[in-house]
Amino acid sequence: DGLLDYVVTQADENRLDIIAYKMYGKAALYWVIAYFNKLSDPLNVPEGTLLQIPLLQSLSKYPNPLY
Repeated sequence: DGLLDYVVTQADENRLDIIAYKMYGKAALYWVIAYFNKLSDPLNVPEGTLLQIPLLQSLSKYPNPLY
């Protein structure tokens, strides 16, 4: 359904921007991961957390909370 599972590593703990860069090529898309995973604090994502990452081509289905 357009999702990838991603387990937060020690290297990208608390850094959704790094994960977004790995997955999308743009750190600025960190909000997509935070929004989709209902993270209230995107700076508190411990190692071992399982995130669901929407595929880039499916992002148009999700609202941009900045608008």
